Amino acid sequence: MSRPTDHDQFDSILLQASSEIILLIDGETLTVVAANKAACDHLGFERDALIGQEIGEFECALSDMFFWDEMRGQNSVVNVESSLRCADGSVLDVAKSVFKVSETPVRYTLRAVMVSSQNRIETELSNMGSRLRATLEATADGILLVDHEGAIINMNQRFSAMWNVPENLLINRDDRGIMSHLQHQRLGNQNGTDDAEPADDTDFETLYLKDGRVFECGVETAKAGEEIIGRVYSYRDVTERYRTQQELIFARDEAKRASTAKGEFLAMMSHEIRTPMNGVLGIAELLADTPLNEEQSNYVRLIRSSGETLLAILNDILDFSKIEAGKLQLEQTDSRCVRCWTKSTPCSAFACAREAPPSAARLMPERQPACAVTRFDCAKFCSTWWAMPSNLPKLAASICRSISLRPVSKTELARSRTRFTCASRCATPALV
Repeated sequence: MSRPTDHDQFDSILLQASSEIILLIDGETLTVVAANKAACDHLGFERDALIGQEIGEFECALSDMFFWDEMRGQNSVVNVESSLRCADGSVLDVAKSVFKVSETPVRYTLRAVMVSSQNRIETELSNMGSRLRATLEATADGILLVDHEGAIINMNQRFSAMWNVPENLLINRDDRGIMSHLQHQRLGNQNGTDDAEPADDTDFETLYLKDGRVFECGVETAKAGEEIIGRVYSYRDVTERYRTQQELIFARDEAKRASTAKGEFLAMMSHEIRTPMNGVLGIAELLADTPLNEEQSNYVRLIRSSGETLLAILNDILDFSKIEAGKLQLEQTDSRCVRCWTKSTPCSAFACAREAPPSAARLMPERQPACAVTRFDCAKFCSTWWAMPSNLPKLAASICRSISLRPVSKTELARSRTRFTCASRCATPALV
């Protein structure tokens, strides 16, 4: 057996002097072949007790379960975090590096360094920062974070793309230049991110840019306890929504203008029609004062009755605002049904004579209403009754032989105010 050289002794001295845990692992049995003094000290084993034990007896981290199976195909250094169980049952958190040092036989060196609490905190903070960064980049809004002095802490790529921030300002981290670039793009004298702190913890504003775009900006005050440490700005591009809203507003205004013009036209026309109608009524009244036979007097009364009804309808058209609002109501006045019937029947009979042979047209009530005085709109009743003859061909299969008015029950009244019965070969009732 050859004697150890000076270099071997020096290597052994250096190995034993190291403060790191160093183990030599057999690749086939995964047992400890050699260990330095630091390994024995940290793990709490004597050298002879440590050598020969399986490495799985010491490793207790979840990541160590399949580590050595994956290690068999590796030829480079693998760095992972692990945990080693000591002889007294305590656990050491370590960062281990494993490297295959020989193929025949297969040997691995395991070097483990103690991980302090500070290192773990730094690692967790690093991971948290990475997750936060990924979250900022995943959002569709542009995010800007500034501290309480207005200095930029962070921003996502969406923000820089929305505001077209020059690359040289981002590389040089020129906070003042970036803020000036944002302010320069705004239209008019709008609030900026460098204004005074908002009175509330949250704020909201709409920004109009010179290039026609519209942004919504939400501001959240970041606090550590009661201390304000900065603000978070969230920008959202709502240009398309704003344009759609403007188009809808324009269409609404156009519709309102058209409706107003229509109302003014109807009011003007009804007013213009009232003037000659008053003339007709005046002439009819003068004509009634002249000597007339019975037939002529009936015609004059018919002219006056028709004119008065038309004048009442024109008065309703003048109140067009109620019609537009859907609030036009029938006038509820105490009227005698028979009187309105008698008043409107001559005109309806005259119109009926034009629609059918004179011998076939007749209008008569089935019987007198039980109540002499009824609450209804006599003007609307007369206009509807006069329009019946021209509509009869639409309501019945043939020209109606008679039209009658009769009282209705409360059940029928709930469905219709008036019931007209058209008596013909196929008697067809029409409800109005």
